[in-house]
Parts: sequence; C-alpha cells; structure tokens
Amino acid sequence: MKQISKWLIAPATALALLGGLPVAAQAACLSGGEIQAAVSSGQILPLPEILSRAGIGGGSKVLQPVEVCDKGGQLYYQLSVLDKDGNARKLVLHALTGAS
Repeated sequence: MKQISKWLIAPATALALLGGLPVAAQAACLSGGEIQAAVSSGQILPLPEILSRAGIGGGSKVLQPVEVCDKGGQLYYQLSVLDKDGNARKLVLHALTGAS
C-alpha cells in the first residue's frame, strides 16, 4: 500500500512543481487571518483605504466574499460592489495602491 501511495503522490508533486496544475489550483488566496496579519504588518492596505484610492464612493456596497490573492507576486483585492444605482461590478484592485 505504501508503494502505491508513492506512485500516486510523486506524479502529482512533479506536476505541481512544473506548473502543470490548472490556474484555479495555483491561485494563492489569503485566509481571513492572513489578510488581517497582512494589514497589520503593512503588507497591504485595509479595504476602506483601497476603495477610497480606487474612487469607489460611500454609496457603494461591498458584496461578499472579498478575497486577497497573489497574482504574479503582487497581492490584489478581488471583490464585487453594488453601486447606488443597483449595478454590480467585479473589481480587482492592487492591495497597496488601489489601482485596477
């Protein structure tokens, strides 16, 4: 049984190391605790600051879930907002600058 496990694990590990996993499997999003730690350490800005920098007004409602994910070595907020007119839009904002 142990030998079978090695035969199943080794190809999956090699595939992961070579970047052969689907993009969704490679996404590195932070947990809620990791987001809080990143904000506390100054690695990312708090969401209200990012929304302000991106020009998202107070009349907009942030829809859940809000994620912070690594894209090319940079952290980005991924979220949806509902504006005052009821229009929803998805945003991907740099977690330090608010740039889209």
